[in-house]
Amino acid sequence: MKGSFRKRGNTWSFTIDIGIDPATGKRQQKSKSGFRTKKEAQNAAATMITEIEKGIYFDDKQLTVLDVWEKLKPLRKAELKITSYEKDMSLVRLYILPPFSYKKIKSIKPVMIQSYYAELKEKGLSNGTISNIHRCLRCIFKHAVEWEIIHENIMNKVKKPREEQGEMKTWSSEECNRFLQYLKEKNIKYHMFFLLAIYTGMRRGELLALTWKDIDFDNKRILVNKSLVKTEKGLFKAATKTKSSNRSISISSFVIG
Repeated sequence: MKGSFRKRGNTWSFTIDIGIDPATGKRQQKSKSGFRTKKEAQNAAATMITEIEKGIYFDDKQLTVLDVWEKLKPLRKAELKITSYEKDMSLVRLYILPPFSYKKIKSIKPVMIQSYYAELKEKGLSNGTISNIHRCLRCIFKHAVEWEIIHENIMNKVKKPREEQGEMKTWSSEECNRFLQYLKEKNIKYHMFFLLAIYTGMRRGELLALTWKDIDFDNKRILVNKSLVKTEKGLFKAATKTKSSNRSISISSFVIG
């Protein structure tokens, strides 16, 4: 298997004859262009020949969004916490693969993505959800660039929807006290849970992961270093989201009893 090389203008190209297609009887060739020197073209041709002979060559012109996602999936699983990975898996499965799955990644244009965002908005999706879809698409195209499947990340030309800042509604001290008093009379376990939540600001998962070892009764402190998370495989305790989430919280005598 050999390659032929040609210079057109200031760039070089190569063509490799890979034999006859048994299904059609037609001659098969692979070619690439845009190399600055003949040496670059020769190196690229040698790499392609090796990949074809080993059976690991793929034609990046034919790669679909699904193909790139399947290659990216194990990397994302290794990089992300299980909850973040499952969230992204859900977004890709529900909102990215249905419209783009079998489209060649090189054929996707910014206007296609922008129009899709408008459709999602009309269907009632929040800007926050569309922003997360945007993040997943950006990641897919970013890796396609790094793997030299495409030349640029088209997502740089797609406008992300502005996330809406909803008004946060909070209870007054009187409302909190009435709620806690009600729980104290009806369910002491819930009372303790929400008492800690209100007076420490801990997240739900952090509260559910607490053990007796995490509570320093003498110094009136709670150590926060893990969280209970729910995945497709069930519940398990995991490290907190970030290093800054690991903290020691001071609690009053009123809370600790």
